[in-house]
Amino acid sequence: MQERIKKLRDLRRKQRKKPNCPECNTPMKRKGRGKFRYWKCPLCKTKILWDGSIRPNIFKDDKLAHDAQAKLERRELSKRKFIKWAKKNKYYPLRFIEWAGEIIDLEQYDKDGILLKEKEKLKKEKESLKKKKKKTKKKRKKNVS
Repeated sequence: MQERIKKLRDLRRKQRKKPNCPECNTPMKRKGRGKFRYWKCPLCKTKILWDGSIRPNIFKDDKLAHDAQAKLERRELSKRKFIKWAKKNKYYPLRFIEWAGEIIDLEQYDKDGILLKEKEKLKKEKESLKKKKKKTKKKRKKNVS
């Protein structure tokens, strides 16, 4: 009997504490699956992604715009999955693929289905942020001494 009680206590300890929504301060719910897990507020639909970034609900009143944005995100995700499959598939050494009336050049994409140009832009932005942080740290040190 005591062992069973200890197991139940351990299970309670392991449960995650739900974060509160930063906008409306209500407890959030866990959504998504796999690598795409996130916390979502049931009232205002604000999301906290796995990397910690907060994505507010832009389309609170406009239902049509929300549906269009969701459809676009799903289409981009399916396109990325298709490109990833085509890059991985060794039986068909393809260079161009037709997808939804659009011709895709596979050499412009990496193995995860992301455009190489976009990847380079993200890298440059990260590097510039790092440089800015270093400069601000140096300035603070100069002001202190």
